[in-house]
Amino acid sequence: MKKLITVLLLFLTSVVWGQTSNFDDDSKWTAGSGTINSYQTDHQYNDVIGGFNVNYTGGPALRESSGTQDGFDKTHNGSPYSWRLRNKSTVEWFATIEATSIDGFSFYVRRWDSSPATNFDVAYSIDGGNSYTSIGTINNSLLSDSDWKQFTYSSNITSNTTNIKIRIKANGTTERIMIDDFSFDNPLPVELTTFSAIMKGNAVELKWQTATEVNNYGFEVQRAGENGKNWEGVGFVKGHGNSNSPKHYSFTDTDVEQAGKYFYRLKQIDVDGSFEFSPVVEVYFGAPDKFELAQNYPNPFNPATTISYTIPEAQQVQLTVYNVLGKEIATLVNKQQPAGNYKVFFDGSDLPSGIYIYKLQAGNFVQTRKMMLVK
Repeated sequence: MKKLITVLLLFLTSVVWGQTSNFDDDSKWTAGSGTINSYQTDHQYNDVIGGFNVNYTGGPALRESSGTQDGFDKTHNGSPYSWRLRNKSTVEWFATIEATSIDGFSFYVRRWDSSPATNFDVAYSIDGGNSYTSIGTINNSLLSDSDWKQFTYSSNITSNTTNIKIRIKANGTTERIMIDDFSFDNPLPVELTTFSAIMKGNAVELKWQTATEVNNYGFEVQRAGENGKNWEGVGFVKGHGNSNSPKHYSFTDTDVEQAGKYFYRLKQIDVDGSFEFSPVVEVYFGAPDKFELAQNYPNPFNPATTISYTIPEAQQVQLTVYNVLGKEIATLVNKQQPAGNYKVFFDGSDLPSGIYIYKLQAGNFVQTRKMMLVK
């Protein structure tokens, strides 16, 4: 009877969701070299959205409080705070997210008053700020009146480092603008691209690959039986932390015994303890094609060892240990068992050093092997 092998290979896609900083939490603001309501280049707003660290800083800029200017709100939707960028041609303001990929971003903007405002350039960097790619401008067509307008960039940005920087830079302007409600689309900490399970001898080999990783502590490998319930952890594989290049992982589950269908999934854990589950893969672990009693491991042993055996069909199974005089020392198994691969733990703590015999009897099949206890 030959093994039946089922292999399932998953190619995974990302789900889009939005994450927004509204700048309204007092505890997340940090004053730079001056008071937080004065123009500085080092005021900061530090946020965590969906598990991603985000930093906003630069300028000269200040924290704008709610109120009105020329009859319009100084903050979007009347919220407590927004950013106000100074009317200087040297303005450079940055939003930096610790992610390796986003599917775009957006923010709300308005000018300070009714005076015409020249362009502000909007650009992104994927190399830590060494170079920028311009993707649009904030100009009079966007700010046709003083009310809030949304600037949106909806294309994917994938970084060469572990963060993506967005820059808003004055382009010869001497007009002030306000920024509020900055959003990122689908920031990816760990992007899983493939996950597979295959039979390899008497074990199941799992392989998976990531495209990007941010703050990835690692993967707990989980297994469920044929009903797809009662998940249990069977191992852990450490992640690469932060990476912007493909990483390959594998894990071999050698603790599979009975024939049947098994399910596997990955519990991806971030360094802060948050986690997500991968899709599920399944594999059919077929019955072995012959009876076999394996050499115990380790051998010699002190004081315990593991005895493995396989049976290709359901049988009444006896596994017995004898000393060299033929006296029975222990009966490890004595019951009906279905086809499968089995492991039995034997503890010789109460036995003297010496040679011992272990015998497997399953139906008409009988096999014995020697093992050595050394204390």
